[in-house]
Amino acid sequence: MTNLQHAIHSQSVDTGGSAEGGANPSNNSEYESSQVAKASTIAGITGNQVNYSISITTMKDMWWFAETVSKTPFVPKDLANNPASCFIAMQFGLELGISPMQAIQNIAVINGRPTLWGDAMLAVVSAHPDCIDIEEKLDTETNTAICIVKRRGRNPVVRSFSEEDAKRAGLWGKNVWKSYPQRMLQMRARSWALRDSFPDALKGMMAREEAQDIESKPTPQMGQPAVNNRPINALEHTQLQQRVVKLENGLQQKFKDWMSEHGYTNLTELTLSAYNALNKKLDLTENGNQS
Repeated sequence: MTNLQHAIHSQSVDTGGSAEGGANPSNNSEYESSQVAKASTIAGITGNQVNYSISITTMKDMWWFAETVSKTPFVPKDLANNPASCFIAMQFGLELGISPMQAIQNIAVINGRPTLWGDAMLAVVSAHPDCIDIEEKLDTETNTAICIVKRRGRNPVVRSFSEEDAKRAGLWGKNVWKSYPQRMLQMRARSWALRDSFPDALKGMMAREEAQDIESKPTPQMGQPAVNNRPINALEHTQLQQRVVKLENGLQQKFKDWMSEHGYTNLTELTLSAYNALNKKLDLTENGNQS
């Protein structure tokens, strides 16, 4: 039995199986609620009107809590019935200085990296003892979000992100950017400003709203080339060469132009991705589309 479980169990034993005033605990929900509240205090749940947090002192308790909360509707769907992920989220939370439940609610894995929701990132930095002020504003003329972070002993950090920046990055009008453009501009400026001014507090974590816009690309294992960038093999070279030989003179010239435009002097230099692209182009010519 963990320390947390033991505290709750001990409180039940101490009551002698009866509620205050002689009520029967088996059919008195008010009694049960009061006992849980008392046991929680013994277990380490303390606080005031502003902050209540549970005290978890061992990995065993932490795992028990992760298993328990993962079975409830109070976790994001990606963490439901996944105690291991809840456990790791809680550990990241400890390193950031946020409570277990806040960590579970606000840390998300995007493209294989843990990230923080923008509002949680703001909370972490605001709680830092060296944080003096965080100002966010929107320049409506240029549709530019601006975030100014003032840290004790350092010059203010000013970061901005505009509609023009979003268009240049190919974000404007896509997905959530289409529905909430100003909010997304705000989150991008905020993420940059907070990460640049308080890297020690955020431990390199990126805002979830920023990370979700980064396209996920598969990476090869160490020491192995990416599959699409490997050189073509002998069989692929022969098959492609046979197709090229059958082309009419005009199409062969287009083939040579394509090779030159892409920096290739002969077929042996082609990567698999280039090989696939060239085969696709040849398919179009054979089907009557010579563009």
